[in-house]
Amino acid sequence: MNALRFGWMIALVGVMALGCDDNEDDPKNAAGAAGTAGTAGTEAAGAGGAEAAGAGGTGGAGSAPLEVIGEWASMYGDESITEDSWSYMAIIEYDNATNVVITQNPDGDDPLLNPNEYSRLVYTEPAGDSFYYCTSDYGLETLDEARAANGPADASDFVTGCSGFPWTKLTAK
Repeated sequence: MNALRFGWMIALVGVMALGCDDNEDDPKNAAGAAGTAGTAGTEAAGAGGAEAAGAGGTGGAGSAPLEVIGEWASMYGDESITEDSWSYMAIIEYDNATNVVITQNPDGDDPLLNPNEYSRLVYTEPAGDSFYYCTSDYGLETLDEARAANGPADASDFVTGCSGFPWTKLTAK
């Protein structure tokens, strides 16, 4: 199973490297830095499910909504970020102050999609109509692992600063 995940990630990296345009991805044009996930928010619901974080600055009630909600285009296609989901993944919690989002993959039969596993995404501050994000950690089995994760996410290097891979640029549609 780990060999399948590794092969899938290598293929994804190859596609990302081909689509990266170094002239557009100048790190001097983006703000923000990686941080660690906050601890507020909701816990994952029972086995195989996730309960989305709601509209809180750290996923808790009464705070600001996630600052990157919207419809976005990237070199890989369109992405939709809502208060409950980042594309196909459920948003479990987030922190606008540190620019970290913890997501959980949906339940399913496809082992390549790492069913029910967690990821930690780090994003830059939106600048104009775009921002960058990095999936710094993925394939995590528990929410506690996702909260503690701190994989490499160097916002000064959009070409290889995401655990050795390019950051993804999202532009408003």
